[in-house]
Amino acid sequence: MEPERRVRQSDGDLRWIGAIVLRPEPASVGRARRWFRTLAAHERLRCRLPDCELMLSELVTNAVKYGGAEGEWRIRVDWHRMGGTLRVAVRNPGAAAAAPARQGQPRRRRRSRTDDRACARR
Repeated sequence: MEPERRVRQSDGDLRWIGAIVLRPEPASVGRARRWFRTLAAHERLRCRLPDCELMLSELVTNAVKYGGAEGEWRIRVDWHRMGGTLRVAVRNPGAAAAAPARQGQPRRRRRSRTDDRACARR
């Protein structure tokens, strides 16, 4: 289960720069962060790395905690560049789990949505 290291071109200006496939376990959060640091150094990202790592940690944690599918399943994290912007997609094969209900509020579906983060080359 090695991270994909090759660079491939995507449609338009969006350029795929890497991906990693993770097991649905808490240790995968640290692995995703370490892989992001390697990718950020290779791509010479100038974003606030601690903020990007925190965002990634939260997304992978949510996928581990609330994702799921029948049988064996994995979490996939893809990174794309569009000019000076970095786009991160965290996916798992299962349906979104219901968020825990808060006192006096109805249950709702949990969804993660990320904004593009501006990261420019040096």
